[in-house]
Amino acid sequence: MMSTSLAYTLAILAGLVSQGLVYAGIAFVNQQLLPRLLAPAYAHLGETARVAIIMILAAVPANYLLSYIYRIIDGSQALMVILATLVFVLAVKSMLIGDGGVSWRVMLACSGTAAMLAWLVYELHAAA
Repeated sequence: MMSTSLAYTLAILAGLVSQGLVYAGIAFVNQQLLPRLLAPAYAHLGETARVAIIMILAAVPANYLLSYIYRIIDGSQALMVILATLVFVLAVKSMLIGDGGVSWRVMLACSGTAAMLAWLVYELHAAA
């Protein structure tokens, strides 16, 4: 039996990795993931091959990690972890590909993420 803090730390890490895998896979299919480095692969692989590769290398592990979160913590709290990590990964993605850098929208997304995680911590202390 793992401690509660370890379980939530693992859940947040699994959420970040799974969301990162999903969006890296989408970028790979759209030929936007490391375009200079992967240009030879993009030239030889069609869209169907890229989708098949990503299903094996990103989608399957991401779905496994998401199910792992539900196994180690309560369902409602697992959903909050997944939503918080989704918002965080999307905010980071928007900063990486956006021209303007940090905007009020990104700050709002990060604030929402912080609020979700604060609620999660509050629920943990209330349940203890």
